[in-house]
Amino acid sequence: MLLPGIGGAVDTVRAAGTGLSRYGGLLLILLLTAAVYSGSLDNSFHYDDAHSIVENVHLRSLANIPSFFHDPAMFSVWGDRSMYRPLLLTSYALNFAAGGYEVRGYHLLNLGIHLLVVVLIFAIGRTAGGAVAGSLGAAAVFALHPVNAEAVNYISSRSESLATLCYLAALLAYLRWRQSGTGLFSRYYLLALVAFAGGLLSKSIAVTLPVCLALAELCLPALPGRRCTWRLLARWHAAFWLIAAAYLLAVRQAVGAALVDAPARGLGEQLMTQAKAVVYYLQLLALPVRLTVEHQFFPAASGSTVAVGCAAVAAVSLAWLLVRRRRRDMATLAAGAAALSLMPSLLVPLNVLVNEHRLYPAFALLCGLGLSRWGGAGSTRATVA
Repeated sequence: MLLPGIGGAVDTVRAAGTGLSRYGGLLLILLLTAAVYSGSLDNSFHYDDAHSIVENVHLRSLANIPSFFHDPAMFSVWGDRSMYRPLLLTSYALNFAAGGYEVRGYHLLNLGIHLLVVVLIFAIGRTAGGAVAGSLGAAAVFALHPVNAEAVNYISSRSESLATLCYLAALLAYLRWRQSGTGLFSRYYLLALVAFAGGLLSKSIAVTLPVCLALAELCLPALPGRRCTWRLLARWHAAFWLIAAAYLLAVRQAVGAALVDAPARGLGEQLMTQAKAVVYYLQLLALPVRLTVEHQFFPAASGSTVAVGCAAVAAVSLAWLLVRRRRRDMATLAAGAAALSLMPSLLVPLNVLVNEHRLYPAFALLCGLGLSRWGGAGSTRATVA
């Protein structure tokens, strides 16, 4: 069901791409997306919005912004919900300063972030070698796919979309830097580092970016005069790994509690449960029906059940095919990058087993790096010696 939909979207924007400029086609997608979500702008606060926004007195003064960057307890009025997401809190504080608890402003910012992510998907597709029609089609599919409605409409899901925005911006800046042939700490390289830090300050899912960049070096075409070696890779990525290490050090207490001190479930149960989740997420992408903020999804009590066994076989098979795939191109990069972005929620035992908004970054990477090939992009192989 998903592939015919993608083909239809690409055929539509192919006509737009030939009749209008590429930017005209992108503008058309953005306007249509804004129109689709315009009916949700007056929706009220829900669920986690209560303790992290409405009741959170720390957001009511911009003078508290510096404290957001060193005090995770300011994330919520509930002591057990401390999280280190200072950039997210800053966006909430700016919303409050602009309009108090007028909910429309919060939804407009969520929608604005989503539209920027759509622009980045198009830009990444073009930068990575995707055709204009394919990149527009990928942007359209992501912009209007129903599974993204939670990340846009649920205000607290801004953490996911904001982190994704920074993640994609860092990836795009890195690719532009590689293509420019300039040295370390040039404009695009510094922009990639800043965007990466912004992603980490929004949500921990951005921590996988250094691995994604290494995968990009393996899968995308080598640039003239810039043949990538392992030595160069270590030099280019050292700053990213240092930022990731500093972040993990800053949140070590929260990570330790989630993984060691008081995990929501054991590692075996977590892996079996998330094996089911991977297949469930693929189903939501291909057949986006019965979407809800609270899915009837239960922990895997035993690996002997048929559902867990089939899901585990499917998940392992997908991973094996990705690893063993001889052709390293944008499709391989898209699948690998999407899998990487899901890793934090797959490995760390969380109280909520599945969420639609967790698909947001993975789907964005699939579209920008994978679906953008639809419509005529070639595929070549990079070399790392």
